Amino acid sequence: MKSYLLAAAPLCLLALAQAQTFSPNANLKADGIPPISADLVARVAPYTEFRGHGFVDWHPQRKQMLVRHREEGANTTQIYRLSEPGGKLEKLTDFSDPVGAASFNPVHGQYLVYARASGGSEASQIYRLDLDTRQSTLLSDPDERSSARWTHKGDRLLIAALPLDRSAKGGRRDTVSTTLRLVDPLLAQRSPVLVTLPGGGWGGYQFSADDKRIAALQYRSPSDSEVWLIDAATGAREQILPRPGAPKAGFGDLQWSADQRSLFLTTNQRGEFFELA
Repeated sequence: MKSYLLAAAPLCLLALAQAQTFSPNANLKADGIPPISADLVARVAPYTEFRGHGFVDWHPQRKQMLVRHREEGANTTQIYRLSEPGGKLEKLTDFSDPVGAASFNPVHGQYLVYARASGGSEASQIYRLDLDTRQSTLLSDPDERSSARWTHKGDRLLIAALPLDRSAKGGRRDTVSTTLRLVDPLLAQRSPVLVTLPGGGWGGYQFSADDKRIAALQYRSPSDSEVWLIDAATGAREQILPRPGAPKAGFGDLQWSADQRSLFLTTNQRGEFFELA
């Protein structure tokens, strides 16, 4: 009887030790990592529960705002509406994937446009969310990685897109290009391409006040970027910075002047640090 108890004791201690350790899920391969105690997991847990609130957008006509938040027990950030000061948050999106970028229609605010990537792919798609029905409609091409920018009039979105590798012939692509489309968010149909821009790194799109021109950046490095103007009707483009013969420089933070004759921006053209110009 004593020998049986002595033999069983190590097995009981092993089972107890296993119950008090943390095991990674099946998607993680732990190689050479010592057992993690349940006590350590409990002590670290408060530092992983950052569920703060972030401002996203104002309603154009009402005293409402969009907020991003991860509620208690949830794994992803979603979009909420706050309808009054100190009021209760109303959850607008509810997906297994995080949603952190969204905006009201800038004129009447009757629907949202938001970006979401599926399955952790980081390939964002653009959707319209009808606030009455809570139905989402895909506005971008599912074989592209997309971002969006409203016109000032609020009737169209500029959707900039890069094709995903899975759409490349043979799994590879010799050249990369960025396409721009002006999309009516209320029409769930593919819009024609406004312009195809060579390469990647395009962004910083800013419409002039009359929505007739688009200022855009092509970024290569902090000291090598270009500023372009694009005709919003024809897609014709013109490089305005750096000027011919000028050295390479970094540019950013494009903003149109009120009279639409100038651009405010930041640049390191004159030194090590970025300055207003």
